[in-house]
Amino acid sequence: VKSTEATTQANNWKKQYIEYLKNVDSKNYGGCEYIYMNNDDIPELMILGSNTAAGNILVTSDNTTIDTKIIASGKMYYAEKSNELYIESMILAEKQHLYITDLRQYSRL
Repeated sequence: VKSTEATTQANNWKKQYIEYLKNVDSKNYGGCEYIYMNNDDIPELMILGSNTAAGNILVTSDNTTIDTKIIASGKMYYAEKSNELYIESMILAEKQHLYITDLRQYSRL
């Protein structure tokens, strides 16, 4: 059985995401969901823009710190735990392919 302190530390990402969400402009963002893009047990937080100009925000945590990236809004597809996210953006008239090699590295392919 895990101790209370260990459980609290293991769930630090939840507190981080809640604190981050408190500072998000609710006029531009209208919802969020957890997605599992990489192979750890900490979900990534996708904050959905309420308009195409706002884009979406991808928030990641390593359970110590968080990192954010504003990405284009549009249809999104990902394979769970694949480190890849595909976005079809109407505003950019292009498709984006983001690959996350770890929680701090993003690349556009």
